[in-house]
Amino acid sequence: MASITLGPLGQASGKLAHVVYFTKGDKTFFRQASSSKKSPSSDKQLETQAKFKLMQNFLGKVSRFVQKGYSSKKVKSSSYNEAFRVNVKQAFTGTLPNLELDYVKIQLTKGPLSAVSSLTVSNNAEDLTLNWFYSPADVKSNADDKICVLVYHPEKDLVLQYDRIASRSDKTATINLPPDFVGEEVLTWAVFENETATQVSSSLFTRVSI
Repeated sequence: MASITLGPLGQASGKLAHVVYFTKGDKTFFRQASSSKKSPSSDKQLETQAKFKLMQNFLGKVSRFVQKGYSSKKVKSSSYNEAFRVNVKQAFTGTLPNLELDYVKIQLTKGPLSAVSSLTVSNNAEDLTLNWFYSPADVKSNADDKICVLVYHPEKDLVLQYDRIASRSDKTATINLPPDFVGEEVLTWAVFENETATQVSSSLFTRVSI
C-alpha cells in the first residue's frame, strides 16, 4: 500500500480506474482495486445452461402444439412454461459437449383425456397412416375427441402440424408429407383434444421412417 501527502487539491478518496483512494489522518493512501470478475461457471452450471437453451429452442418451434395444454388443477402457469418445467428435468441424453434432447421423453401435452392407445404408424410413399384402439367403455374418452398430430423432421429442422384430422371413433387417420421426406426419419407426437378444445390427453411419441 502506498500513500501521498495532502496536495493543492486537498484530500482524495474513492475509486479511480483500478485504484482506490482513502484518507487517514493527514495522508491519503491508495491501493489496487479488487477484481470484480465473476468466477468461471462450474460444469454443472454450464450443463444446466445448455439444457435450458436446447429445450427453449425446441419448444419455441412447437409452441403452437404445446399451447393445446397441460390440463391440471395444479397447473397455474402457461402451457408453455409448464411444458418447459416438466421436460427440462427429464428429456435429455448424454453430457456436455454431447448433450442432446431425448425426444422419446418429451411430453408436449398432458391432460385428463385418455391418450392415443395402441398406436401404429405406417407409410405409403408420402402418406402416413395412423391407427389406434378405441372403446366406448373408456370413461376418459369420447367418440368425438379429435386427434392432432405434430411431425418434426430433425435433419431439416421442419415442423408440420395437423389439427383435428379425425375423430377418436374413426380409429384411423392419414396425413400427407412432403415428397422430400421419403427415405428419411421423422418424429411424431399424437394427442386427443375434446370437441370444445378445452381438454387434452397426454401426447404419445413415435419415431417413423418414411
